[in-house]
Amino acid sequence: MRPGDVLGLLGNSGNSNAPHLHFQLMDGPSPLGSEGIPYRFSSFTAEGRLANFPRFFVLGDKAKLRAAPRGPRQAALPLNLQVVDFGG
Repeated sequence: MRPGDVLGLLGNSGNSNAPHLHFQLMDGPSPLGSEGIPYRFSSFTAEGRLANFPRFFVLGDKAKLRAAPRGPRQAALPLNLQVVDFGG
């Protein structure tokens, strides 16, 4: 992979209530025999943090975001429940 390559597409397949993307980097092809390897994104913008996780995922309520933490990030990973924009 090279910077800028598409990792995957946002979707709502399987047992889920909202569009999302799961991915993992590993040191080999076997899901059970490989180790995860560290990574970080060169840049993204934090749009906020999901404030109503249980109601959003279980009851289907509209997403509500807490404004903080918000703004551009460099060489980092998104926080848990953080909504991000990778630009385009």
